[in-house]
Amino acid sequence: MLIAKSSNFCQIKNLIEQNFGLIVNEFTSLRNVMFLQTNQGEKILKKKKILLSEHQFILQELTYLKEHNFFNTLSYHRNKVGEGFMLFDQQIYVIMDRIHGEQCSYKNDLHLKTTTKTLANLHLAGTGFHTLLKDRQVVGKLIPRLKKELEELKFIKQLLQTNKPLTLFDDRVYGAIDEQIRAAVEIIDDLSQTRYFDLCKESDKITICHHDLVDHNIIINNGEAFFIDFDDSIVDLKVHDLCNYLNRVEYFFEYDISKYYSLLNNYMTINRLDHREWEILFKMLLFPYDFCCLSKEYYDGRCTGTFQYSEDIYYQKLEHILKNRSQKRELFQQILNEKNYL
Repeated sequence: MLIAKSSNFCQIKNLIEQNFGLIVNEFTSLRNVMFLQTNQGEKILKKKKILLSEHQFILQELTYLKEHNFFNTLSYHRNKVGEGFMLFDQQIYVIMDRIHGEQCSYKNDLHLKTTTKTLANLHLAGTGFHTLLKDRQVVGKLIPRLKKELEELKFIKQLLQTNKPLTLFDDRVYGAIDEQIRAAVEIIDDLSQTRYFDLCKESDKITICHHDLVDHNIIINNGEAFFIDFDDSIVDLKVHDLCNYLNRVEYFFEYDISKYYSLLNNYMTINRLDHREWEILFKMLLFPYDFCCLSKEYYDGRCTGTFQYSEDIYYQKLEHILKNRSQKRELFQQILNEKNYL
């Protein structure tokens, strides 16, 4: 294992040249990465914020994907002893090939189409992958996780009952939280009546899940989508990853049923889902994740003094979530009634 004990970029540069065989000619910084011009082309240097065991898990799953003909992802440069990382001041640094292209736009129908098909291909290629890493193997843990979210909603309600609301955000959350708790209870009860645990025993339903397909983690190049940043990836049912993806993109097409059908059909042309998977997927999509996440983020930020947004922005986000809840429920009920997804 290659380890250095100082924190100067010149020494990092020397370490890169000594152990990776790369000569760094130029470098530029952008946010938390460095773009390197080397004798072997353009590379990216990034400091990881995960455990070494987690990074090794990521290396294993990326190798597995490539062995199963999925190449639309990042590649880590290996050092002279075959490791896809180096340790520097007890921090993990990695070097990746730079993928050129444009950031995915969820407002672009062509970008959505190619991203959805690429996700379906990733799930096909990742089928059969296993890990013993507890925090990354989450098969069968959905219902306990949703129950935890429910308890956190109840805690927020108790907090607001105990302390007089201070802001418009407080007032709006307090006025809506009972409905969100009822929705969470209903979805948890419904999921408990499905074949969820049966699916968790079927290996062809379990795969590598990217788990963080925000637009900046997708690069579009020559009509293809490339997925980067697998730091949050897990092993679970493929419908979990599909649910996360749909929850992100639906905001941009305002619950247009034709666009939902288009996305689902793009996925299904490559990777079929059976009726049990669809049932679980739609119930997962109706769970009030967005309300839970925004509320927790806001109140955690209040406790620590580290708000990500202004009060006005938080309130606008909350209003958007609440406005679309009934619209989202009506959309999925219509899809389930028509059964055109099968």
